[in-house]
Amino acid sequence: MEKQEKKREPILMPRLNAVLDYIEKLDFASRQAKERFKDLDSFCLFVGYPRSGHSLVGSLLDAHPEVVMAHELNALRCVKAGFSQNMIFELILRNVQLFNKKGREWTGYNYKVEGQWQGRYRKLKVIGDKKGGNTSLMLKSKAFQTAVERIFKVPVKYLHVIRNPYDNITTMAANSGGDLDFAINRYAELANIVVEVKERGDPARILDIRHEDMISGPAAQLQRTCGFLGVEPEPDWLAACVAIVQPVANKTRFTNQNWTSERIKKVASLIAGIEFLKDYDFNS
Repeated sequence: MEKQEKKREPILMPRLNAVLDYIEKLDFASRQAKERFKDLDSFCLFVGYPRSGHSLVGSLLDAHPEVVMAHELNALRCVKAGFSQNMIFELILRNVQLFNKKGREWTGYNYKVEGQWQGRYRKLKVIGDKKGGNTSLMLKSKAFQTAVERIFKVPVKYLHVIRNPYDNITTMAANSGGDLDFAINRYAELANIVVEVKERGDPARILDIRHEDMISGPAAQLQRTCGFLGVEPEPDWLAACVAIVQPVANKTRFTNQNWTSERIKKVASLIAGIEFLKDYDFNS
């Protein structure tokens, strides 16, 4: 009698089956959840650069009772994968619950706002995703941006957090192997994409937030952001958010000895050509 070899299932099949099962359950949940999303006024995306202060702004907004803001979900990758609007919204809700359950710690900082609405909501008016760098790279395609804005049945709004480019680039380099030239080029690419995004559509749909202003005057910047998103800056929420913002911005550019005069001039040239970067320089 011949020995019969047991048929081996490809290693990836169990994992793929689990993914497909999850997607099926997600699709079912999204079709059952229309009531939960009926009050939505906008879908919010962050555009810009890694290490610019997006995590702080995203976490403060997620603490608002009418806002849910995912942390690093990469919602546009889900758009590209063919997920429906409500499937993406369901993923956002699961993302914030998980991030809150894990303590809201990220890159050495804790973004928990005590006594507020992180990981839950009272009435859902704004939903979004904090994933600035990758979102910007995907929006480089005008056709893709147009497709994104068609998929969502509510207006798409963009938050653009700006930090002193020299600090931003220094921190980007520190988190990607220390290559300052690569970080300079990547920052320039992302900044020019933001310029294009601004030029394509309604300028009222994108809000610039200077990280330094958010640090030095968080109440005013949060009130301004609430006005942009169409929610009220409720006093308890505002006070709790202000309480966790450290009052001094980190000037990381002074910690990196690789800022040669040539590199400083290269970034200065970029700053000079982009309106929203004006007034930034290396020494201030």
